[in-house]
Amino acid sequence: SSDVHYFVVDSGSNMIFVSDRALLHDPVPSSVTVTALGPNPLQAESDGRLIGYLQDESGQRHGMDGQATYIPGTQTSLFSVSRASRLGHSVVHEGHPRTGRHGMTLAGSGVFIPFVWSDTARLWFLPFYRRSSRVRQ
Repeated sequence: SSDVHYFVVDSGSNMIFVSDRALLHDPVPSSVTVTALGPNPLQAESDGRLIGYLQDESGQRHGMDGQATYIPGTQTSLFSVSRASRLGHSVVHEGHPRTGRHGMTLAGSGVFIPFVWSDTARLWFLPFYRRSSRVRQ
């Protein structure tokens, strides 16, 4: 659906990066330069708030409000495991991709947000629902 944006779950990144500037709220010019996404450093364009929802195992959505950086010309958004850990969330990778438990337990609430495995990409993804998405009550 067009209201969902998928982030690659990245254990190497220390920031959340978005490939779609429209995901940022209240953007300001960025001074960030990224050196790990290819042979040449990339200059970020904007920093801003990433506001939306994460969906738990039962389909309930939970608000997310964090900081992210937009890098023009990238095709992939990255969700930082280390940033999530610094904020007190617990990232879990236990067992086989299809049968194990993989996701993030949110700090404070203990709510578990599952990651989605892609056999094709061989990567974990975090579905992020834009703020304009309708939330079930």
